[in-house]
Amino acid sequence: GSTLDPYDTSGVTDPSQEDKMYFEIATYVFATITGLVLLLSILMIPRIAVAVACLKVASQAISTMPFILFFPVVPFLLEVVLIVWWIAVSIALYSAATVKEDPDGGYTLEWDEQMRYMMAYHLFGLLWTNQFLVGFGLCVIAGAVASYYWCRGDASRMPFSPVHAAMRRTARYHLGSIALGAFIVAVIQFVRVILEYIDRKTKETQRSNSLLKYAMCCIKCCMWYLEKVMKYINRNAYIIVAVKGSSFCMAANRAIQLIIINALRIATVNLIGDTLTWLGKVAVSLGCGFLCFMMTDTAIYTEPDSVWYLSSPLLPILFTILISYFIATCFFQVYDMAVDTIMLSFCEDCEKTDGKPEYAPPLLMSALGQSHADSKSANQIAPKQ
Repeated sequence: GSTLDPYDTSGVTDPSQEDKMYFEIATYVFATITGLVLLLSILMIPRIAVAVACLKVASQAISTMPFILFFPVVPFLLEVVLIVWWIAVSIALYSAATVKEDPDGGYTLEWDEQMRYMMAYHLFGLLWTNQFLVGFGLCVIAGAVASYYWCRGDASRMPFSPVHAAMRRTARYHLGSIALGAFIVAVIQFVRVILEYIDRKTKETQRSNSLLKYAMCCIKCCMWYLEKVMKYINRNAYIIVAVKGSSFCMAANRAIQLIIINALRIATVNLIGDTLTWLGKVAVSLGCGFLCFMMTDTAIYTEPDSVWYLSSPLLPILFTILISYFIATCFFQVYDMAVDTIMLSFCEDCEKTDGKPEYAPPLLMSALGQSHADSKSANQIAPKQ
């Protein structure tokens, strides 16, 4: 037979030529994307300036009430109490089962219909109360930060303790609105739990019926998306509730209107704010991880004869990074809510005065190239204390 020449390259495509073609295509595609992003950034410079000003005003608001940074500890402690209480009641309900002996000598637990309904009610109570505590925290933060905006950034016109004043207003006037918003989200979450239960019970059927499996997947995805949308609406509705004292339905309707009208502004603020917040979380977690690495590199942890000897510092460092990222997320939520409150207050201020805000702090007015002297004269009305 014929022998193959190992040096014969006839009919073989040069891989370097193919790579060159792919790199050229990628270069053109990314160059086009870069040009579009640059053009879009140039067109959105005014909105970017307003977005940056909103972030700075939110930082100023927090600096006037530093105690607000520690406010998440209050909802967190209430959440801990809720979880402990829920577990204790769950144990009591579980122990109320009837023990029956099986023919093979084993034992099974059975609950009657009334007890099953009580378990479902108890689970729904957990979901509702959890969302209520989250809404209470958001409403308090929004009320405290909004007082800074509607006082035109003048700390001397704000209450002595803005956080305490916001807690008092929320507890006195807004608990019903928070409960309604929390109830809607809790219902959606409860439906998702039921769908998950049905999904687990019909696994065998879904394996033989791909249509049923696809339908279940679509329904679960839609409910997940609905929950995200409702949480976003609630977040902005609580801001309007804290600012204007409206009912939940009126506040949600107004929040949706403001979001639609000012979609580009809000999208720009969210993009810049989320990026900076994420960088802050990463910086905090990496900083804590570096400090943990420095600690584990000391003699007490590196000497083999030491009681605290670590064979590898990797696990403590990873654990420190995860915990610090979680804690940073809790505290940066205050900044996120402050930015959203300033932005939505600014949008509401603009809508009331045909695009010329009257109560915006000086830093935000300067970003618009205006001053309070240029805006319409209006009474300096602060939120009711």
